[in-house]
Amino acid sequence: MKSSTAGVPIAGSAVEQVEQVVGYVSLGYPFGLLASVLFGRHHKAILSSPKPKLFVMGTRDGFTSVSQLKKKLKSAAGRTETHLIEGVKPCSF
Repeated sequence: MKSSTAGVPIAGSAVEQVEQVVGYVSLGYPFGLLASVLFGRHHKAILSSPKPKLFVMGTRDGFTSVSQLKKKLKSAAGRTETHLIEGVKPCSF
């Protein structure tokens, strides 16, 4: 399953609900403070999924810092990978 923008956390909630989904790829997952208020329940859903996950993010993302991303992913279940794109802002990749 792949999505971007606000759809990223919402799609993450569907990962365990749809049997055919075998993995999850996000482009710029919003894990920042405001996003936690808006999408906190969605964060829990994707982080607890045992299915493999790939988080792609620019290092200049305005919604989530690299340190916020790494901190959140420490608690993630299953195989989790990140791919950081140096110097890239949201919606520019």
